[in-house]
Amino acid sequence: MPLLEYIDCNNNKLVNLQLQASELPSLDELWCMYNPTLLQADLHGLPSLTWCQVNQNALMKKMDVSYCPKLVHLFVQNCILDTINLTGSSKLVDIYLDQNSLDTLDLHSQVALTALYCSYNPLRSVDISNCPLLWNINFRYDSSLTYLNLKNGTPFNVSRRQYLWQSCITVCMRQRRRCIILYQLFSSAKYAQRKRKCLLQFYTRGHL
Repeated sequence: MPLLEYIDCNNNKLVNLQLQASELPSLDELWCMYNPTLLQADLHGLPSLTWCQVNQNALMKKMDVSYCPKLVHLFVQNCILDTINLTGSSKLVDIYLDQNSLDTLDLHSQVALTALYCSYNPLRSVDISNCPLLWNINFRYDSSLTYLNLKNGTPFNVSRRQYLWQSCITVCMRQRRRCIILYQLFSSAKYAQRKRKCLLQFYTRGHL
């Protein structure tokens, strides 16, 4: 079906969702919600996919949306997802992964990412380094989170000066329901002799 651009398979009883790039070269938008028997989704390599919404599939544990070069919006919420492959899909702007079973998340190659929603997951480690456009992060009620890498390797404007996040192996330490993120901010070459340390204290109830 080379001309097919839109698929809606909501409210069915799919067990396995597998879409072949060779058969769906024009697919732009996919909706696959409320399939209570769906176990996995393989969408890798779809060349035209920009919008993917695969929410509310109570048994889905695995998803592959790797090498989808035009994928911008991804919604995979309210599943039991423990594995997701995003390799090669570097144009993602919004990622919604709330209420799943993810324990690690590596998004360091998502250079276009602006918003990440990943609440209610048993996350232990998150890498969102090298995401210079990211401005909205939500990890509410991820009570297992102990490591968060926010390193940003791109200059950005702070008080009309260009700074570079160079040394920011970010460590989260939970103590008395307080999450402390300690990182070091180095200035750009013009201000190479100035080093600033910032301590951000998030008073939380065991979550960010």
